[in-house]
Formats: sequence, C-alpha cells, structure tokens
Amino acid sequence: MEPQPSLTRKNEFHKPLVWISILNATMGFFLMGYFMSVINTLQNYLTYVVFQWDSATATSVTSWLNSSCTIGAGIGAFTGGKLAKTFGRRNSMIFTDILGIVAVILTLITNVPVMMIGRVLGGLAVGINTSLVPTYVQEITPLEVKGVAGSCIQLLCCTGNLVAYAFGFLLPTVSATNVVESSWWRFIMGFPLITLSLRCFILFVYSNFETPAYLVSERKEAEAKEVLHRLYTTEERVAEEFSNLKKARDGDKHHGIMKYSTLLTPKYRGRLFIGCFIALLQQLTGVNALVYYSTQIFNESGSGNAVMLTTLFGAFNLMATLFYGQVIRRFGRKTILIGGDIGISLWLVLIAIFGYLNKAVALNYFIMLYIITFGLSYGPVLWIFVAEILPDIGVGIAILINWIGAFVVAQGFQYYYAAVGIPAAFLSFGLVCLLSLIVIFWKVKETRDLTPHQISRLYHPNPAEDESNSDSEKNTPTRDKEETAGLIAAIDA
Repeated sequence: MEPQPSLTRKNEFHKPLVWISILNATMGFFLMGYFMSVINTLQNYLTYVVFQWDSATATSVTSWLNSSCTIGAGIGAFTGGKLAKTFGRRNSMIFTDILGIVAVILTLITNVPVMMIGRVLGGLAVGINTSLVPTYVQEITPLEVKGVAGSCIQLLCCTGNLVAYAFGFLLPTVSATNVVESSWWRFIMGFPLITLSLRCFILFVYSNFETPAYLVSERKEAEAKEVLHRLYTTEERVAEEFSNLKKARDGDKHHGIMKYSTLLTPKYRGRLFIGCFIALLQQLTGVNALVYYSTQIFNESGSGNAVMLTTLFGAFNLMATLFYGQVIRRFGRKTILIGGDIGISLWLVLIAIFGYLNKAVALNYFIMLYIITFGLSYGPVLWIFVAEILPDIGVGIAILINWIGAFVVAQGFQYYYAAVGIPAAFLSFGLVCLLSLIVIFWKVKETRDLTPHQISRLYHPNPAEDESNSDSEKNTPTRDKEETAGLIAAIDA
C-alpha cells in the first residue's frame, strides 16, 4: 500500500502556492468544458451569418466540428501519459497550452477545413489534459486536501460548459431571414486564448517547478527536496514526504509490467468488459447530445429562449457537481449507478412523452432534472469506478471507448433526430439505459471502501484458474499515475 503522511497534522503546507498551482492546472479542464460546448453556442451564428450554410450542410459540418474534437481528445487521452512520463508534468502542460493556442487561432479562420484542423488539435490538447491534470494535481496536493482539490477538476470542466453557454447572450438572434453581423463570435471562439496563456504564464513565473514524485522517479532527489520545501512548511513533513516518495519509487522496481494481453486473462477480462460497458453507457445516456446540441433542440421544440435554457442547463450541471462529493461519500458505486440509471431513464422517457405532446415547458423541466441526475451519478462515478476495478492500461481502453461513444453521438445525433424526431431520439436513449440495468445488476459489484486486493478477489474469486500467472498475482502492477488517461484519481474525494 502506498505510504501516506499523517492525517493528524494540518496546515503544514504553503496554501497560496498549493492552491494557485491546483487551480492553474485545472484550467486545462476548463478548456475541456468550454471547447466541447462552444459550437453549441455558435451553431446558429456560424450557419446563418459566418458561412451561410443550407440546412443539410449545416447539419453535416457542425456534426463534424463537434466530432472532430472527440477524435483528437481520444488520441490525446490515450497518449498523454507517455508525454508526461517522458517530458515531465509541467513541461507537458506548457506544450499542451501552446498546442491549444495554435488550435484556437486556427478555429478563428473562416475556412471550414482549417477550422476542422483547429478542432482536432484542440481536442488533442483536451485529451492530453485529461491525463496530465489529475496526475499533476494528485502529486502536488497534500493528502489532507486531496478530496477538495480533486473536486476542482470536475468543477472547472462544468464551469467551462457554463461560460461557453452564457456567452450566447453576446450574440444577436439570427435566422435565415434575420442576418445580423457581429464580431463577438470570434471573441467567443477565441476566449480560451486567455486561459491558455494565463496557465502557461503561471507555469513559467510562479508554479515553475516539476512535481516531487516525478523528480524522485527520475532520481533528481535534490530538486525534489527543493520543491518539497516550497510546498510544505516543516522539515519533518518534508522528510516524511520525501521518504514516502522514495519508498514508492523503489517499490515500483519490484512490480511487473502490465501488458494488454493480460487484460484478457480470467483475472481482468470480466472487469474490462464492465469498465468499457459503463464508459460507453455514459455516452448512451445522451448527455453529449444535449451538451453539443441543446440550443438547437430547445429552438426546434418551441421551448422559448434557447440561449437562456441552454445556460440554465449548464448551471444545473455545475450545481450538481458541487454536491456530488456528498453523494459519493454516502452511497456505494453500484447503488449510484443503479439509482442514476433509473432516474436518467425516467427523465428521458418523460422528455419523449412530453415531446410527443408538444408540452415544451414540461419537456424543459425534465431536461433540467435529467442533467441534475446525471451530474450526481454517471458524471463523476464512472471515473471513480473504472479506476478502482481496472489497471491503468485498462482505464485507458475504457476512456478510449468513452471518447468513441462521444464521437458517435456528436457525429450521428443530428441525423438521427432529423429522421425520427426529438422525442423518439431521447426515448431511444431511455430504452438503452433501462436495458442496461440488467447488466449493471448482473455484472457490477460494489467496490466502495475495498482495497485493490479485495476488489481483485471480488471479480476473480478463484485465482487458481490462472495458476500460471501466480507471479503477476503476487506482484500486481502499481498504478502508474501518468498512464491513467483521464479524470481518474482526482475525482474520488
């Protein structure tokens, strides 16, 4: 088990440096939330004013603008760990910010192929951040505040969503017959230049150090001690942290290297299936259909002020995120998955029913209940659960499946609901969720408060089945945090 500093000692760290460094790093997740939502805000303006697309072209291009981001993000999330291991956490974040700045500049050019390249590169920056940020935050955060620090990651992501939606108020209302020129679209699309530049600046002039864990792993022990002295206030705590880091490093030498083929052994394949299933199911709840296209959905359902409703949607998502830590502390993972699935299914069915009845007010009400339920269940619990049951390379596969699901939703949802209608589209999501309850009841096992060894026995109670792998059973590979490709360690309080 990884050594931990004493929990009885509080406030033995330099709060301004630690918290500014944490918040600065988590601006990478602000980029994620913002970049994934901004086309939702700008879709009508790009369609009617900037490019003057016809309906078919608008559907095709906006679908690709959204889905191209998920392509880059999937690649970035899967490879970001190698970048962090090779170049360090701080240098990798600086590189990612520079990449993000280039990407955002490309999206300001009124040329669809160039804008698409910018979206792919921006998605790559987003994906890399999902590996880098949780690792960096975990490695610089004192144990006594890891829970609060972890919540900042999801909070900044939801804040990015909300800010992107709220910027819709800066745009004039446009349609095919009401074309109003405004330069605000470039400000909205280019806003991440501010946060990217700010994070890069702080990494150069204030949080200008590598994490102690990385330095110790690279045997730069003198530099590691210097950073520990900057983070902690007492010599005793510095010595304790340094000793723990050395023990963790030396222990890693005795652990085997996890291979992809190992995931297909009896010990892991059941867990791999359920981890990938839950990761895909998060997308099949339809959440990104609303994240990407809520403005269009509210407009076409006759719901009233679509910009206001989309902003309210983002606000409820943020509010749910503020409270999810209490839910995670009080309920087990399986309980939250079951409760969230039932609640999401119910709201999706009611959205479909009132959509068929053309009751826009009721439809809006249930959409808001839907996003609150999602924010209290599938939003955060997925990453906690997947990280608990799978080794890092398994988590990487599950996250890749999640991004593939996001791509399918982003690319195909507009075509699907154009063919069957908004009510039927959401009813489909609801039916998928209801059917998924069978798998959750049957395959998911409760992992709350269990050690990794207990979880292994829970999913593989008869280790004699793979007797030949007994050595690897004794030396289960330690989770190499920089290989964890997404929202993982930081979300569990």
